[in-house]
Amino acid sequence: MFSRRQIGYMGLGGLLLPAVARAADLAALPRQTEGPYYPDTFPMDTDNDLVRIADAARDAGGEILELSGIVRDVSGRPLPGAGIEIWQADAGGRYIATADSSGPVPKDAWFQGYGRMTADADGAYRFRTIRPVSYGLGGFSRCPHIHIKLHRPDTRRIITSQLYVKDDPENAADWLFNRLTQSEKAAASMVLIPAGEARWRTALDLVVG
Repeated sequence: MFSRRQIGYMGLGGLLLPAVARAADLAALPRQTEGPYYPDTFPMDTDNDLVRIADAARDAGGEILELSGIVRDVSGRPLPGAGIEIWQADAGGRYIATADSSGPVPKDAWFQGYGRMTADADGAYRFRTIRPVSYGLGGFSRCPHIHIKLHRPDTRRIITSQLYVKDDPENAADWLFNRLTQSEKAAASMVLIPAGEARWRTALDLVVG
């Protein structure tokens, strides 16, 4: 059941949504690893606003990112009721998972780190989070990305993937990103548009096979 804050935020889902693509143009999100830092315990607040934890005194650090779009199947049909989960590192490159137990900077206690919601009757979804950052992991670095899980309501399939920042200079050295085909990269890439000081927005349809 959604909180009043989440329901109010979902009400903005009609803004910034991309135009409907032709069915022939739709490529599904590539399946990618869940990674080592899927939350082992979930925060008390798990709504679609990762920047402000309920009753917190301040917002999380980092640059705010408004992420929205429609969940579709490969034919372009919206998937109302699809479940969406996202999780990512905070502005210092730290995950909320206890497995991420050490690092050069402390974890951001104000960053929710994980959020989930259900697509509305039109298949629309919306999250407020931070622009993803790069970070080191076991001797190598990862380019900026957001982890995502999609739960298809019609087939009960779960699709795990990652969302990347289009044309980020660190993409070229990221081994997971470079395992993708050009069409898979396009399906998983967010075009970030400036929306004010330290703020961004992006509209990305999540196409699931």
